[in-house]
Amino acid sequence: MQAVLLILGLMHLVEPSLAAYTCVGPTYMENGFFHPRKMRYVVNDTIEFECDQGFDLIGSQKRTCLRNGRWSGRSTICDGGETFCQDPGIPFGGIRRGNRFGKGDMVTYYCFSEFVLRGSSSRRCDSAGRWLGIEATCELPFSYDEPRMVAESLTLSEEILEHARQGTHLYFVVDASGSVGTENFQKNQMFIETFSKMTDMISGRMKYFVLLFASKVLFKPSLSNSPIEEQFQKLNYMSFENQMGTNIGGALRKVLESINETMQEKRRAGVPRHIILLITDGRHNVGPSPPDVVQKIKETVPDPDRNLDIFTIGIGDASKEELEKLTTNKEEPHSYYFRSYDQLEELTELIQNRKSDHVGCGVRGQSRRTRSVGRIYGGEKAEEKQWPWQVSIKMTAFEGDYTGGGSIISPTWILTAAHNMFDDAGLQLEPPNVKVYVGTLRSAKGRARDVTEIHIHRRYNQTNAGDNNNYAYDIALLRLKETLIYSDTIRPVCLPCTKEVTDFLPAPAGKWQIQCTYQDRILTGFGGSEPREVTGYVSGWGVTERGQPPIHLNYGLISIKSRDQCQKDDLDDSQFCANGDGVDSCAGDSGGPFAARFRQRWIQLGIVSSGLYTGCTADNMGYYTNVVRMMDWLRGKVTDLEFD
Repeated sequence: MQAVLLILGLMHLVEPSLAAYTCVGPTYMENGFFHPRKMRYVVNDTIEFECDQGFDLIGSQKRTCLRNGRWSGRSTICDGGETFCQDPGIPFGGIRRGNRFGKGDMVTYYCFSEFVLRGSSSRRCDSAGRWLGIEATCELPFSYDEPRMVAESLTLSEEILEHARQGTHLYFVVDASGSVGTENFQKNQMFIETFSKMTDMISGRMKYFVLLFASKVLFKPSLSNSPIEEQFQKLNYMSFENQMGTNIGGALRKVLESINETMQEKRRAGVPRHIILLITDGRHNVGPSPPDVVQKIKETVPDPDRNLDIFTIGIGDASKEELEKLTTNKEEPHSYYFRSYDQLEELTELIQNRKSDHVGCGVRGQSRRTRSVGRIYGGEKAEEKQWPWQVSIKMTAFEGDYTGGGSIISPTWILTAAHNMFDDAGLQLEPPNVKVYVGTLRSAKGRARDVTEIHIHRRYNQTNAGDNNNYAYDIALLRLKETLIYSDTIRPVCLPCTKEVTDFLPAPAGKWQIQCTYQDRILTGFGGSEPREVTGYVSGWGVTERGQPPIHLNYGLISIKSRDQCQKDDLDDSQFCANGDGVDSCAGDSGGPFAARFRQRWIQLGIVSSGLYTGCTADNMGYYTNVVRMMDWLRGKVTDLEFD
């Protein structure tokens, strides 16, 4: 780890008012209605929503005003299901301009004068049928976030893992004015030390910068690679306590200078990711304009949508309106607000006490491996703990041993392809002939896990698969003898239509089958029947372009293709086809997962099933079992998954 210290001046703190909290209420609902209608909603008030006939209710049917000035549940809309992108809704306390929701269409949001717009002021419907940016909300200035929610969101694991080879530069831009006080300054310090340790566990290629600011901007680079806590010990906080200005723009300008120096360096690995985390409790009142400096940073960093993230934490009387102009609004929130430094301290404790075995599904592990060493067919070598749900399966048959892939979906169940469970004679294997290896980058290496049950989908036909290349319903479940203990290397992937996925991927209220059909459209475009560009990653130990199975786990980026591109007229509705730019799954990958990221979670959409008889080539098509279409069968088998 490298640490660089930038000392900038300082700032001030005013405790927020203790006025009774209220929530911003709705003024209008498209294609539906709500009750009760009130001029003012206070804590514990509840609103119920209903949709007009012919429209599905998406989100929460009931929402309650919480003590932090926010509403419980998810935003509620009434959607007719006839547009390419879902109706994006109208925020409480605001309006939306734009009523066309087709591919490439834009919508813009505005809040009424007394409210602050949080999230993306404009959003575009992309080629996957999703709205880019973050959902817009209109909030009162005093509403705040709960530390537990921030701890779940502010992990940076996905941002850092995407740049595991190039590295990440993390800038802490921190308020340290005299009115902060020694006690609160120490809370800032503890948060930065804890957060840097967490991110250093994700990747060993982290470079840290600490910037302290008030009215003056001082630069004192560290010449050593000592940890951040040692750098803080060199600071004399008392020397800054009389500085009361708030020079956020000056602090960001120092970040810009540092980024400029980085851009002048020759880097074989490519452009590092630049992440700025600004913590402040006041309003900018001296120095250059912060939004102007942020714009220059965006112009300096190549491809800023991929290589730049700006997060803000506002404390006390920090200006929401000002900070929202500085954040980079992507798929997940980049701005957070606390009532006082006590909540920042609570966030620090939550990060310190985070345990690997208590994370949700589809969350990647922390990784210290950062070297990319090679090639699925046309793919790349996986980083350590990058795909913690991937398993290797070794099958023993009369003709010898062979291997395939699978995925962890619960502590006791592995998901794989049905055809893996048959020998060359078409006979189904018995559980003692199947071994599962978890938490490994090497095929069939490590401790072998015993299997007690094998479940094949009732509609799978091995004879059709072998004779006619018809792999319809190619799915199987393996029950493990011992329950898995989750860790950074052993974690479950999310499955569509489960309660955990429906909690972060809204679906129509009502019967489970309706929700699952809706998710099939959102996640796979009905298996390629709709023109959605759904991309994700396939992983496994299959044959590479060198014609040999690899030693290490590989992965590659692929996308679901329209059914008229599948090169197969009789492709069953239980399957879809997919490939990538020179990427294809191949022999040995069978049973492995095809997963896509939605809102910082990875959902398994497909199971590697089969390919064309022509073999694995750069432009070949791969065929995958559509997991969404299999969820009714899975729901009846896997009892330790929750379903609404």
